[in-house]
Amino acid sequence: MLLNFLSPYKQQLKLLIPIIFINAFGLIGLYLFLPRPLFYFEYLLVLVALIIFKNYWQSFILFILIFIFDLFNIFSSLYLFQLDEFFSSLSFIKLYHFSIQQVLLALLFFAYLFLVGYILKRSHKLIQQRKKLFTQMLAVIYIIVTFFDMLSGSNKLTENFIQQDFSKKNIAASLVNDYVKTFSEVGNSKVMALKDSSMGFKAFLKDTTGNQLLIVVESWGELKDAKLQNELTSWISKKFEAKGYKLSAGDSKYYGSTTAAGLRELTNTKGEYSYYLNKRSLSTPFKSIFDTKQQQGYETFGFHPFTGRMFSRSVWWKNLGIQNLYFRDDYLFENISKVNDVNGEAHFPSVKDEKFFEYVLEKTKKSPKKFVYFLTVNSHLPYNNINKDENPAPNFDISKMEISDHAKNQLIHIKNLLAYFSQKIDAKEWNKILIVGDHIPPFSTLIDRSFYVDGKVPYLLITK
Repeated sequence: MLLNFLSPYKQQLKLLIPIIFINAFGLIGLYLFLPRPLFYFEYLLVLVALIIFKNYWQSFILFILIFIFDLFNIFSSLYLFQLDEFFSSLSFIKLYHFSIQQVLLALLFFAYLFLVGYILKRSHKLIQQRKKLFTQMLAVIYIIVTFFDMLSGSNKLTENFIQQDFSKKNIAASLVNDYVKTFSEVGNSKVMALKDSSMGFKAFLKDTTGNQLLIVVESWGELKDAKLQNELTSWISKKFEAKGYKLSAGDSKYYGSTTAAGLRELTNTKGEYSYYLNKRSLSTPFKSIFDTKQQQGYETFGFHPFTGRMFSRSVWWKNLGIQNLYFRDDYLFENISKVNDVNGEAHFPSVKDEKFFEYVLEKTKKSPKKFVYFLTVNSHLPYNNINKDENPAPNFDISKMEISDHAKNQLIHIKNLLAYFSQKIDAKEWNKILIVGDHIPPFSTLIDRSFYVDGKVPYLLITK
């Protein structure tokens, strides 16, 4: 009976198939934090190409190009890269260890790509025969969508199905425009001095008292719940105070990915780190903290438990004026028997942060006056380890927080690491320590992403 009722509309239903499959990828926005509109106008060009061209392959090539840009846009947004920075980072992909789940996900994307190609090929003949009807259908669909957007300015069709803030997202939007709006304030290809000085510059630039340590913690974000953030600060404060230190805490702005955090804390700039690949520190107007510290009589050190090849840190860090550089390869060369100190299960197989911090203390202990920079890595996402909270805090029980297990384990790692720093740092050796996050942990889901304040990272300033 239903088939008989639908029979007069058979061709219309068939013409709907390519429209549905072309835009099906937009449903990912119901799961990801982005939030993402259901329709991007750029995909409409694929459907229009089916009307204009006599062959389907022009439309398919157009879809592939838009789809690839869409994927890069998602990953750039998740991991806080500018799109050009993301493209350049692909050269380091061989240093990344893919999980089986990620390989299967990649295969799923390819399967979707081929399915769309098949749908376009099968639909093209009918669309060529019914150009007028197909054009009318597209016009009606997008007029209705635009009408709803004009009325509400938000995605009213999906807000009843998922608890998500669509106040700034329409049902349909431009992919290119979305990208430009997302990253217009995050970074810039041109290196620029920060209007608000970084915590690294505020804490160390004019201070010449004793040994100084700057630690940037990978993916440590500011908790949105101010009470919880204060509890974490209070808990770690007591541990440093027991060592004879005073501790002050607050938050700082971030401007993009981990490399952007390096520029922020070490040069007081934002932009692309590649600027420093071909510029010696003496020939650029943007002086690094290491330039100043050497002039103040400090010996400077830089440490990172992953390979220096990643993002060419072994090159541009040296160009910032760091006198002594140490990476994973240096650690393994000097500790041949300690290969188990490398976290091989991680996507970035690096020396464990705790073990590498011991290495930091060992390599710098003979320096009479030192400025040391340590960038951690083990809390990088995706985070797969399962951790036990080694220092339970009654008012900061991570197990009861309303986030995923994935996010809980990542936060436990950071909490354990902060406690480890407090245990190992000797007040007789270090006069001032700054511990600061690089950026928000780039979780993909709304529940985990919204647990943190967008645009802010916490810091701990530890002084005598």
